[in-house]
This record gives sequence, structure tokens and C-alpha cells, in this order.
Amino acid sequence: MLSHGFAMNPEHYLPLAEHLASRGFVVLGPEHAEVDWAADILQTTADRPLAISATIDLAEDGALDGIIDTDRVAVVGHSWGGYTAFAVAGARIDLDDLAQRCDGATDPFIAGYFCAPFADGDGLAEAFGLDETPSGRWPSLADDRVDAIVPIASDAFLFGDDELAEVTTPMLIIGGTADTGAPWDWGTGLAYREVGSEVRYLAAFEGGEHMIPVLGCESMPWTANLPDAYQSVFCEDPAWDKQEALDLVNHLTTAFLRHTLVDGAKAEDALQPEAYEVVEGLELRVGGE
Repeated sequence: MLSHGFAMNPEHYLPLAEHLASRGFVVLGPEHAEVDWAADILQTTADRPLAISATIDLAEDGALDGIIDTDRVAVVGHSWGGYTAFAVAGARIDLDDLAQRCDGATDPFIAGYFCAPFADGDGLAEAFGLDETPSGRWPSLADDRVDAIVPIASDAFLFGDDELAEVTTPMLIIGGTADTGAPWDWGTGLAYREVGSEVRYLAAFEGGEHMIPVLGCESMPWTANLPDAYQSVFCEDPAWDKQEALDLVNHLTTAFLRHTLVDGAKAEDALQPEAYEVVEGLELRVGGE
């Protein structure tokens, strides 16, 4: 299952999807209905995990029934797709914890995008179809058919530490240490530190930004119409050659999924930190180190 970033679409991740498909995985990518953060973030927060479960239903009992091995399922998610992966793996929203994290937040991006939309909880409760706004942990959106997750440049700030600890599925989490779209301590670093998964890997791209797994702009001609500042977000990375980063994301994701879903010893060897010592700027950690 491939869950795209907010207001993006599955085609933006074509290199990763095609790479996984070429290694024998079936990649299903629902397109989440969202355009504007201010208008859509609450509803899509409620809807996204349900869309992943509905897509698994489709693979099990719908038009794809009998074609796909649905006993081995992973969710790969970028940005808000990372939130989606955590939610279906068992993390539950805790807005009380978020309020504490937001207390005193001075970064205008964090205050405006991460804190303000969820401040009172009533709008999110309405999106969830709840009669009252929960105090503490929110209802679970977990799907026990999910066997592994790969959050990439992911958002994790809606979950408290204890709620992230409820994630016990194997996890490879990938992120750039200079990510401004999902800052390290609100996403990749937070989740790697707090999840309860015994099998967990972290791939940290030193100085990397938010769009590490996204298709290059030469394959997205529409980006030529974007303002220069937005073009640079999609088309370039301040620290990494785009193709090198994509190749590493593809390789690591495939190795992790083969290791956890196919149980390949050779794939596990490809996830050892010493295998990447020659890659300047990439740090691979294993098991919460």
C-alpha cells in the first residue's frame, strides 16, 4: 500500500512503485481526496487510514480477489502518508499530548500547520464522526492485516509517546535531518525513538529535505509552472543528488520489505549499517540505537 503526501498523488512516487513492482511486489496506491491544508486536513486525517483498509479489502475480496497474496501487507507512506502508516499500524491520536508539544512553539510553520488546525479537537472529532471530542487517546484506526510500515519524511506529531509505543509492526523509517516539511523532532526522529517495534531501522539522510522519495522534475513537466521557490522544493535537495537519494530509498525499502515479508536472510544483510559506511551522509541505525 502506497500512501502519498498531502495533496500529491501516487504517480509522484513512480520510481519507488516501479522498483517494488519489478521485485515482485504488487503496489496499490489510493489517491487521497485533498487539496488545501486549511480546508482538508481534518477530514483527510480521519479518512486516510480507512482508505488504506478499503484498498486492502479490494485486494482481498474485490476485483483483485485471488490475484494478490494479501497475507503479507506493508504500508509505505510519505509525509502525511507517514501519519497514515502509523495510524493503520496502531498509533492513536492524542491531542492532549500535542497541546503540550505545541505549548510555546515559536516556529510559524509548526504553529500554523501542526498546532492550530488541531487546537480544539472539535473539528477533528466531527471528521471522525464522533459525538464528543475525546480526552486523551482517540479511537484506533489500526488494521491488523498490516505487517510492516515504511514511513518516509513522515509526520508523527499527532501521536503521543505512549501512542507511538503501540506500534509494534516492523518498521523502516526514512528521513532527512534538515526536513522542513516534517521536522525531525516532529516526525522521523520522534517516531524512531518512541515506536514499540522490536524490528526497526532508521535511514537518516544527513542534510536531506522533505521530497527525497519524490519523482524528479524532468518527469513532472507541470513543475515548470511553479514559482521558483516551490520548484526548488520538488526538483532539488540541498544536500543530496536527487537520483542517488531515490536509488537509496528504493534499495532500502525493497530490502526491508523482502526481509520482513519474504523472510530473506540476504535482504537482512542489506540492512546492516556497515553496508552503507561508504555512502557519505547516510546513517543507518538498527533497533532503536
